[in-house]
Amino acid sequence: VLFRGREDAFARQWANRDEGKQGYVPVQRPMQPEDVREHLLGRKTYGIYLLTGESRVWTGVIDVDLVAGLRDMQAAVKEKTAIRRESLYLYSRLMELAGNVGLTCIAEVSGGKGYHFWFPLDQPVAAVDMRLGLKTLLGSLGNDLRCFSVEIFPKQDQLTGKGYGNLVKLPLGIHRVTGRKSSLVGAKGQTMPEQLAWLRSLQPAPAAKMLELAQQQRTANV
Repeated sequence: VLFRGREDAFARQWANRDEGKQGYVPVQRPMQPEDVREHLLGRKTYGIYLLTGESRVWTGVIDVDLVAGLRDMQAAVKEKTAIRRESLYLYSRLMELAGNVGLTCIAEVSGGKGYHFWFPLDQPVAAVDMRLGLKTLLGSLGNDLRCFSVEIFPKQDQLTGKGYGNLVKLPLGIHRVTGRKSSLVGAKGQTMPEQLAWLRSLQPAPAAKMLELAQQQRTANV
């Protein structure tokens, strides 16, 4: 399983297109095959809560969004060349960095204002280890960017109170505000069968690879 999170709950995206607002509401049950089908068909849009009840994660995400000043259409058009150049640089560099350390990296055009880079593991690790590992992987990459900001998910180390923690929209769904469908960058085609076939060719990375990166970050901090 490549996109795995908390198994006893997931989230449904809602949107008010007139006001440009969106959010998520919890669905307090396990996700079913019919839910996945509705998501892929664009009838509904779902996200997964990354942290399990034990504050462990199966997958981490590097979320890349356009900076606030470029989210206006006219501003984005003026910086079109720079945005495209940074997009290509981000994709090629993150895929290179992940490949060098044995991690699986799945790049997705989110359908919103940027990209998601997913890092699935074959075993869950502590949320703090996922964050530290991805921080090591990123290094100073964020400092090279002018058009995009970079954020690591999950943001928290453990669940507190009654909340579910961070969630991320599942790939291949429609963003309810923009109406745009997300797509996977590495697939050879854009049709749903082609995208799903490419996903089936991938495997989660060994959790030990992420733990090694996390340990590097701890050593660097000391």
